[in-house]
Amino acid sequence: MAESAATRSHKSFADLAAGVKDEVGDLIRGVPRSKPVNTYAVLAILFLLTGFLFCTLCLLDLIAFAFRGNSYAWILAFGIMGAVWFLIGSVFAIAVAIHEHPAHGRKNETPELRNAA
Repeated sequence: MAESAATRSHKSFADLAAGVKDEVGDLIRGVPRSKPVNTYAVLAILFLLTGFLFCTLCLLDLIAFAFRGNSYAWILAFGIMGAVWFLIGSVFAIAVAIHEHPAHGRKNETPELRNAA
């Protein structure tokens, strides 16, 4: 009743690897060549994210140092840092929501101008 894996599979591992290699080659050939500006932009974002990560880890270390006698110093540091990033993100989200609200900046307009926009 139950077939073994060897009888169900008709391809060897080498055949599967060759198929994956062909698919990856097709995918790479299908991607258009990017401009050097795009490459530099990706590298800049990568370096900015790396710097952000290192600065965050440095702040975590400082917070953990403040709780150096506590056995939960790192847990507290991660919790405090997460709360700080959450609050900063919330403030920016609220600022964007207020800025993108349809009534923002239209307090002195007449109803005709408001409807035209």
